[in-house]
Amino acid sequence: MDELINRIDQLPGYQRWLLVGLVIVTILAGYYYFVYQGKSQRIRTLQREIAEMQRIRDEHQKIANTLDEFRSRVAALDQRFESVKILLPERREIPELLTQISKLGMQMGLEFNLFRPEPEVKRDFYAEVPVSLEVQGSFHNVARFFDAIGKLPRIVNVTNFLMGEPTVSGGEVRVRTRGTVVTFRFLDPRELREQQKAKKRRR
Repeated sequence: MDELINRIDQLPGYQRWLLVGLVIVTILAGYYYFVYQGKSQRIRTLQREIAEMQRIRDEHQKIANTLDEFRSRVAALDQRFESVKILLPERREIPELLTQISKLGMQMGLEFNLFRPEPEVKRDFYAEVPVSLEVQGSFHNVARFFDAIGKLPRIVNVTNFLMGEPTVSGGEVRVRTRGTVVTFRFLDPRELREQQKAKKRRR
């Protein structure tokens, strides 16, 4: 090592500077190829990974935002569905509804000469549930009865309304009234499948 240093010292000045420059270039080249280039490649790889992760994160964020909006819509539809269910009862609730209508008439002081459920009429997703009835009572009480039916939380229509000749009994005017009370219910899943099959057969 000392001999090498002595030889370098014996070189002319410009050669020593050339040698020093060559050593520096060699060191820098070695650093570039063995250190900087490897780290630079690693940095570029990390940049690509970060960009890809950012892209995936943005996509997931969009999905999350969409899910939040979807959940809000589902919640609103659930609320709407619950409101509609009040208007359209299910099959098991129909007897209770018909009993409620009958009780309303008796509370109004009416006499039921007829209260007969008729065959249902099925539509796309619901069924009409008609009931033929004939009541007798004062004109005022009959009017109150049909008004009370119209105020029920369920949808109940009165059709084929026919009022007979009024008579006087016990000092009050009494009328015999016939008509059809129509309420509605949701079709159950089995009935919906049958409706869909029937539609396909008709096509």
